[in-house]
Amino acid sequence: MKINILHRYLSKSLTINFIFCLIILLTVVLIGRMVHYKEMFIGLELGLLDTLSLFVYLSPMFLLIIIPLSTMFAVFLSFLRMNTDRELIALKAGGISIKEILPSPLIFSLITGIISLFISLYGISWGMGNFNALLLDVVHNRAKIIIQPGVFNQDIAGVTLFARNVDVKTDLLHHIIFEDKTQAKDKDTRIIGLASQGSLSKNVAERKLSFVLNNGQLYYLSKDSLSVLSFEEYVVNVDISKIVSGFTFDEPKPKDMSWSQLVSLKTSPELGEKDSRFWNKVAVEIQKRIALPVSCLVLGLFAIPLAVSLGGIGRQGATPLLFVFFILYYSLLSFGIALGESGSLAPIIGLWIPNVLFFIIALYGLYLTSIERIPSLQSFTLFIKRKVFKKT
Repeated sequence: MKINILHRYLSKSLTINFIFCLIILLTVVLIGRMVHYKEMFIGLELGLLDTLSLFVYLSPMFLLIIIPLSTMFAVFLSFLRMNTDRELIALKAGGISIKEILPSPLIFSLITGIISLFISLYGISWGMGNFNALLLDVVHNRAKIIIQPGVFNQDIAGVTLFARNVDVKTDLLHHIIFEDKTQAKDKDTRIIGLASQGSLSKNVAERKLSFVLNNGQLYYLSKDSLSVLSFEEYVVNVDISKIVSGFTFDEPKPKDMSWSQLVSLKTSPELGEKDSRFWNKVAVEIQKRIALPVSCLVLGLFAIPLAVSLGGIGRQGATPLLFVFFILYYSLLSFGIALGESGSLAPIIGLWIPNVLFFIIALYGLYLTSIERIPSLQSFTLFIKRKVFKKT
């Protein structure tokens, strides 16, 4: 009876901490993305509903990392509080060992791992598919392209545009400097122009964005020559799909694909012969989609002995140390991803080393905790001081 009450109490604590950490971390990440995409929002004048929808569709990709971190934090904070309030000592005095407490965090970590796996297999492709579709719809049909006066506008791929004055009523641009990369034959050629005025128009039917520039001069710069041409009218046509800087809609990326697409590509031997780099990315993405959900269980178990050993320094001192361990885990994972994409290491090895390493440490830490031999940070500090003072 006491065990059942304890498990309900611990499960409630784990759930509350998990939801709290999930909301905080997801909010921080989305705000960071909003700052990163601020030029896109300003350039397209996106509405609030469209902006919120775009971030909802981006959320599954972020949740793949946030859920394991939130699981680790939830388990850590729950056991740290129990350790700090001496509840673990009271339970041991009552004959309840760490092994009897273990089912609650274990089941909790398995549940968050299953949620993460569902997001990994289905949520990411759903989110990115809807994200691209909504962004294209906004760009093609609803967005208003804003040219800011006195600023070099680079939101439109292939065109850099500066207009000293912009008439909001007529959409006329005055005193224009521009660079047209869409007509450049190679990287060494630059096409720079000056125009007294111009206008911007969008053709939804043909999905084209047109800059019409009037009464100006065009400068063709290459390594060995400079040519100057005068024009009465110069037109730059850009595909509307390319006006969002930082996004490409033509070629799907492995991280945006569904699980079935990744598996079908992985089983295509001709892909590896044509584009080994892309094939490596597909292989890495497949392993990542499985390794990160499994990390919920690994990091959840790892957090238990860590919370017991750090209980003496309090929540404010222990939480930054938990971040250090997660950064270490994520650094190992990123290193494995980089090696896998370059072909230097098999993805199944590079992406599973962090899980295996932290799982072994977690099991050993749980064993030491069960026999009450896990060292605390305070005892470790005292041990170092004694060694230092003996030498001095």
